[in-house]
Amino acid sequence: MSVSARTGKPLAVATAVAVEGDVLHVSLSDGRELRLPIAEFDFLRDATPEQRAAGVVWEKGTALWWEDLLDGISVAGLIDVGETELERFAGVWD
Repeated sequence: MSVSARTGKPLAVATAVAVEGDVLHVSLSDGRELRLPIAEFDFLRDATPEQRAAGVVWEKGTALWWEDLLDGISVAGLIDVGETELERFAGVWD
């Protein structure tokens, strides 16, 4: 298992994203699943159910993106690791 040199937390990328009701579900490559209230994200809180459902995993799993909303979420921020560190782990620059 790879861990962040900065925080010691496990490195993982997103493999799936879904919004069910008022909860954002993010599946990670190491088997974890994050469940977060959409109220934490203004752009999701204010979106329609159809817009919320259109989220995709982006940039080799380092980001979540909603094209219709022109907004997204950094996976590094969700798992508390460095953005550059996660991008290296995911092979964004390969």
